[in-house]
This record gives sequence, C-alpha cells and structure tokens, in this order.
Amino acid sequence: MLDAALGSAGVLLAFAASVAGIVSLGVGLHSGSGRLVRSGRIYASLVCAGAGVATVAMESALFSRDFEIRYVAEVTSRQTPLLYTVTGLWSSLAGSILLWGLVLALFTLAISRRLRAGPGIDERFGAWTHIVMFAVGAFFFAMMLGPANPFATFNGPHPANGTGPNPLLQDNVLVAAHPPLLYLGMVGFTVPFALHIAGLVTGRVDGRWQETARRWAMFAWMCLGAGIMLGAWWSYEVLGWGGFWAWDPVENAALMPWLIGAAYVHSSIPAVRSGIRRTWTASLAVSAFCLTILGTFLTRSGVVASVHAFAQSRVGLWILVLLGVAATSAIALIAWRAGLLREGAAVRAGAIPSGHEGVDGSPGPAGVDGTPGHTGPDDPTQLSPGRRGFRLQRAVLAQNVLLAALTGIILLGTLFPLLYQAAVGGQVTVGAPYFDRFATPIALMLLALMGVGPLLGMHDSSSGDGGKLSQSSSAAASVAARLLGPAWAGGVALIVAVLAGIRSPLLLAVYGLGAFTAAANLWRLPRQFGGSHPLSSGHPLSSGHPLSSGHPLSSGHPPTSGGLHGRRQHGGSRERHYAGLRTTGAVAAHLGIVVVAVALASASGLAAHSSVTLYPGGTRSVAGQVIRYAGVFHESKPSYKAVGARVYVDGSGPFEPALSWFGLATEAVGTPAIASGPARDVYITLSNLPSSRSGAVTLNVTVQPFVMWLWVGGALAILGVALVLLTPRRRRRPGVLDVGEAGTVGVLDAWEDGAGERDHWASRSIEAWEGGDTDSGKTASREPGRRETEPVGMEPVGMEPVEGSWR
Repeated sequence: MLDAALGSAGVLLAFAASVAGIVSLGVGLHSGSGRLVRSGRIYASLVCAGAGVATVAMESALFSRDFEIRYVAEVTSRQTPLLYTVTGLWSSLAGSILLWGLVLALFTLAISRRLRAGPGIDERFGAWTHIVMFAVGAFFFAMMLGPANPFATFNGPHPANGTGPNPLLQDNVLVAAHPPLLYLGMVGFTVPFALHIAGLVTGRVDGRWQETARRWAMFAWMCLGAGIMLGAWWSYEVLGWGGFWAWDPVENAALMPWLIGAAYVHSSIPAVRSGIRRTWTASLAVSAFCLTILGTFLTRSGVVASVHAFAQSRVGLWILVLLGVAATSAIALIAWRAGLLREGAAVRAGAIPSGHEGVDGSPGPAGVDGTPGHTGPDDPTQLSPGRRGFRLQRAVLAQNVLLAALTGIILLGTLFPLLYQAAVGGQVTVGAPYFDRFATPIALMLLALMGVGPLLGMHDSSSGDGGKLSQSSSAAASVAARLLGPAWAGGVALIVAVLAGIRSPLLLAVYGLGAFTAAANLWRLPRQFGGSHPLSSGHPLSSGHPLSSGHPLSSGHPPTSGGLHGRRQHGGSRERHYAGLRTTGAVAAHLGIVVVAVALASASGLAAHSSVTLYPGGTRSVAGQVIRYAGVFHESKPSYKAVGARVYVDGSGPFEPALSWFGLATEAVGTPAIASGPARDVYITLSNLPSSRSGAVTLNVTVQPFVMWLWVGGALAILGVALVLLTPRRRRRPGVLDVGEAGTVGVLDAWEDGAGERDHWASRSIEAWEGGDTDSGKTASREPGRRETEPVGMEPVGMEPVEGSWR
C-alpha cells in the first residue's frame, strides 16, 4: 500500500502545482506583480517532481508485484519477464496516462527553463506559455485522480497473481521503444501550441520564440516518425499478417499529427524569417496539437475496434472536452489577432507605407519591433524576398496544401464509421481501398514536390540587371537547367524498371519520381559545401554593391574581400560549415522518405503469396525461393511455451514460425519467421500444425522485395532530422553590433535557410543594425525625430544570446 499512497500523493502534487501555477500566474498578470509572474519555473519544478514520484512509485509496485493495486494486477504477473514488467507502465490505459503526464511535466520544465526572465524575454509571454502548459497538465493529472487512476486498489482481497500483459505486448522488445517514442512525439506538439497561444494572447506574433516552436516541432515530428516506423516494424514482426500498415484507426491517429507537423515545420521557415503566412502557421500548430488529442480519444476511449486501442473506458468524454476547449479557444484567438497577423506579413513584404524614417533620414524598412516602414521599388533594402524566395514559398505552400488535404482524407475515413453510427445507428467500415485510392495521388505529388522545391530555392546565376521580361526568362531557364539532371535520373530509373519487367503505372511513377527527387536533393550537397559563397560578387555586402560603399551603412567600415571584416571571416566559415551540415541533414531526411516510398510501393505491389503443404524433408519453390520443411519443434519457458515448424529458405536457417502461449493466456499468438535480406523478405507463418512429427504442415509464404529498406529509409530520415537539430547554431553574445557584424548576422540568418535573396539580406542587415541597444534587450522605435527604447518579446533579428536565449 505504500506505493499506492506515494503514487497518489505524487499525482495530487502535480495536479495541485498545475492549478496553483495557473492561479499564481493569472493573478500576477492581472495585478502586474513581477514576482508572481516569474513564479512559473517553481511550479513547473513541482509538477515535474510530482509526476516523477508517481512514476517511480508505479515502477516500484510493478517490480514488487504489489497486486493490491488494480493496475499492477492487470498488466503483470509473477511469470512476466523483467523487460515486460518495466514496460507494464504503458501497457494499459491508466499507466499510459501516467506516462503522458510525466512526459508533459518534463517538457513543461524544459520550456520553463527556456522562458526564464532575461534580456529580450517578455515575462507576459512566458507566463501565458506556462499557463497553457499547466492547463493541459492539470487536465491529465485530474484524469489520474478520477476515471484513470493508476493507483486504485482492491476494496477486498486482492489476487495472489496478476493476469499479465496482453500477449502482443510481450512478444517483441520493440514494446520498450515504440510507445515511449509515440508519447514523446504526441506530447511534444503541446509546446509549439502553447507558444503560439501565448503569442496570440500577448500580441507577440513575431519573435525568436517562433524558432523555438519550430525546433520543438521538429523534435516532436522526429520522435513521432520514429514511433510510427517502429510500430510498422512491430506489426510486421508480431501480428503474422505479412504487412506493416493497415490504415487502422489508431495507426491513422498517429499519422495525422505527423503529417500536419511536417507541414508546420516547413511553413514555419518563412513565418520565422519573413513574417509571412503566420496565420496559416499558427493554425497548423493548433491543428497538430488537436490531432494528438483526437488520437488520444480514439486510442483510449474504446470507441474504435483496434489491436492498438485500449478497452472501453470513461475517459472519452473528458478528452472530447479538452479537444473542444482547445480548438475553440485557439480559433477564437486566431480570429481575434487576424488583423495583426496580416499586418505583420504585409510589413515584412514592404507593402505598408509609412513616414517612419531610416537611419539616413529617408523612409526606412520595417524594423524588428514591427514598426512599419516604406521602401520604394528602387530601394536596395526592400523587404521582398525576391523571385527565388517567392518560387520557394509557392512550393512550400503547395506542399502544405497537399499535406493538409491528405490529412483531411485520412481524418474523414477514420471518423466516418463513428459519425455514421452516431447519425444512423448502423455499422459501416472504411478500409484500405478508400485510403489507397485517394491518398496515393497526393502522396505522388508530395514526392515530386520534395524534388522540385529544393531546386526552386537555389540561387539564380543570372544577374538582376536586365528588364523584368529578361529576368523572368533567365530565371525560367535557370530552373529548367536545374531540373534537367534530376529529370534524366528519373528517366533512367523508368527505363531500368521497364526493362526489369515492371508494368504497373503506380510502381513506374514511384520509381521515376523517387529517382528524380533523390537526384534533386543530392544536387544540393556539392553546391552547399563546394559552391560559391553567398558573399561573393553580387551579394549586398560584397565589394561594388550599394551596401558596401557609398551607402549609409558603409560609413567608417571599408569592405574587405567578400564584403566582410577580417575578424568575421573565420566565424563566417564556421557558420558556412554548420549550414552545410544542416543542409546535409535535410537532404538525408528527404532521401529517407524517398527510400521509404520506393520500398513501400515495391513491397506492396510486387509481393507474391502462396500456401504450401509439406511433409518433413519436403521442398517447394515460391517466387524463386526454395522452402524446405525440416520438422516440428516444441519450446517451453516459465513465461511462455511454443510449438512450431523448422524451415529452411534457400538452404539458410532454420527459421521457426510458431504458435505461442504467453503467461496464463489460453489463446495462441501466431509468431512469424522472417528470412530478411536487402533484396527481399520471405515471410512464413503457420496455417496449421501437423498431427504428428511425421505429419504435414501448411505454411503461408509471402515473398516481398525491399522490405528491409523501409526500416533503413526510416532510420535515415530520423537521423537527418537529428543532424539538423544537433548542429550548433549561431551563439552570439548580446551587444551593440557594428555595421559589419550586423551585415554578417543578417546574411547568415537568411543564408542558412536558403530562402532569401540579396535585397532580403540587405534589409535584414539594416534591421539588425537598427536594433539599437541589444545588450539591454531593447530595440529602438523608429518614430520620426526621436529614438527611445522599449522592451520587446524577442531578440533583434539575427541575434541569439548565449544565455537565456531562444534557439
């Protein structure tokens, strides 16, 4: 009973700290008390401590087999192996909610440390971020005090032994990795949601916090993607059906936020750097969070029949309430701030004229504090991102629309049976044919855009001195030249596929587009590491450009070679190396997805299935693979027993498909045997057991090409995103920049994301220069005739403090 009491106390502490944090921060915001507003970190630590105590108490109860606790009796037994005893924490409903609360508490503490008061940090913004995180946490801890109590005990006598976990949860070690990664991904989208809500409430719709939100979304997307991939692998190795994705409602529940998360990560780049499409980006952040809550409802309410879902429970209504409140509140805030979001985008585009003056007394560009400025068509500091930027933005927008459409198709197919049952009362099933028919064309278009987008973002070699018509023709010719190499690669892949006997239009399309996209992404690497430097001739800060001489910013700062001060050249080289690593990570992620697409299409479209009956020593050829049955085997261990067949594939083996009984379960679980290789997998399951050792056995054999590359491609994509996240970014001390430093910061800031052009870099340089006293975390307001400072909720553009910074 000690574990139950300690765990309940931990849950109560986490809930009370969440509520107290909301109240304290709310009172502090209302009264203007800085001490209360800064108290968020204290409550975040208390929430984390309470969740940690509860988790340790649950694991202690599982280890000690404390069957007085109902949950422990349901998910473990005295025969359960150690690994599956540990994973019992997330083997059923109440424990999974506890794990959700622990991950959320850790993320709350992590973002709280990022939001501590310091130069350039807005306390109101931080307070509202804490409030949102505490509110979500309070909801889940309240469920643990109510309908999903993991520490509920038996009122009377308790069983002497537990029932043990679901047999499917003790048949593969992936149970130790797949669910935790899914939780890290699903819960991780709460952080961007909280940051965007805080930005909408406080009116800080622009700032370095957007980069923080983007990096958290990348982390969540990476973890969720890894969880989905491991789940597909687990399904392939355990369930015995020979597949890895069945469009199951719970599978779809994880896939939908992953798709919207991908859209958010890509859309947030122009939102962070150029201030455009911020309404769309905020909507994506909200959608990703709401889809994780919807997935929680589908998984834990018992409303859908799925091998992944928990049994019927009372938490469904609770989760729907959270979903409704979150969606309604977010939509209302976006509608309330719609004007501010649009105004910011227009200011960034240089479309809002104003009388505010620049540093030379002439109308200046919009500044980092959102003050509008005016730029004429001939102004080299105009904020337009340029033709290349607009082409890339169109590609990103098209990609976002396709990802949203694909998510909508999956959402409709997933929810339609529930809606039909609620409206009509009958039963209807939406299966794989629906999803395959409508999702496949969108997936092919996304595959093509993954290749076209990077090519559109490359810098045009043509100068911008000609007329608009000649510039457009030159840009079109430049894009066509870039497309030529990847197009050849796609054509060669099609020819090879046809010569290999492939006639399926879908497979040919996947092979051709896969080769095109892979070549287009690989094309970026030599240009990134060995191509010309952005600060070469023609760049705003290079010698001969208006910003290098004869311009107000160049006064007192004669340009050196490449337009940089000598003392900045080493830093520029280092930043170029880091930018190259980030590009390599992005290319690896895209290549990984291409490999997954090709492997998925090949395994599904070229699979050969056969059922063979063999006596001991008998052989049969299936799709060119020789199958030999050697005999039957029996195995018995304390935790399970199994009976199966020993099989050899092309002389290698033995492979042992079997029927297994785990713990006290009376129902057998089919365990497949897989002969895996780079070219193909031979997947073998038992159809029936022989009546005697000399009797015949019936085997189901599936031969699928390139299945191994599904896991290789998934790992490559995850490692690529990890490389982007782990590559060091600019770490500059706050201080007053001279013109050379300001120019370098602005250039590198735009260059590393590949979306700017020379006019955009120039405007970023001026913005950073006009940031004023960055050491005190203030920025200059550019009202005519005076220069005063006021706190803002972000660092100046291009700046990143060493301590207490946004990353």
